[in-house]
Amino acid sequence: MKNICLIFLFMLFLNIQSLLSQNIAIDLSLSWSRSLVNISEKFDTIKHPYLCVTYSNLTQDSVYMPKTIYGCRELPLILSWEYPKITEIKNLDDLETMLSTYRKYSDEEKFDIQLDFFENTLFVNKHTDCDEIESFDFYNRSLEQIYRFIAQKNGFSYQAKVYLSNKEKMDDPDRFLFFNPGEVIVEKYDLIAFEMLRGKYTFYYGKIPCETCVVDKDGVYNFHFEERKNGYRLECGTVISDSLTIGF
Repeated sequence: MKNICLIFLFMLFLNIQSLLSQNIAIDLSLSWSRSLVNISEKFDTIKHPYLCVTYSNLTQDSVYMPKTIYGCRELPLILSWEYPKITEIKNLDDLETMLSTYRKYSDEEKFDIQLDFFENTLFVNKHTDCDEIESFDFYNRSLEQIYRFIAQKNGFSYQAKVYLSNKEKMDDPDRFLFFNPGEVIVEKYDLIAFEMLRGKYTFYYGKIPCETCVVDKDGVYNFHFEERKNGYRLECGTVISDSLTIGF
């Protein structure tokens, strides 16, 4: 019995040490508010669900981390890159037709969205109890088309500002978050397309990436982020992470 207690205390000590050594905390939460975009009278008079991502620098140093969630205005960037593309939504009738068709499949579906990939876009995957990720291209295309229609209706382009295809583009400061000592940064993303399609979604953040793949004339290789950028120290790897499950 004494040995069991000692093992328990040792594991507790390791967990506490692990938490103390983590310098960035990421909290996921849901809020509801009026949107800045216009869709239709039906959606403009209601509050939209927003994914709130709160990043907290727990250190007294100036640090930076790679940005893994992107948006166009307040719309989350979800690009499927898959072909053939589904029929483009050109008006509200097209939107309603798509929603009435697709809700037959999505009402009871469960989806996972991993937020810690250093990509241009988020990917929505079917929920699975296995370690292997099961992609759901049709669903990503549906979300993309809805957000693209909303963006077009509001006069802006729904696309990534830059594409991480070569080392030179790693210098774009918009691809990183920079923190002063103790600073907290909050970003919000409108989840109205998720609510339109319905379903149950789990958003989660595992760890801050330390490297990514880049392409240049010599091929594809792993690029490790700089230890220091513009005077800020790199924070990557272990993070005090969070998950959020939302049902619509």
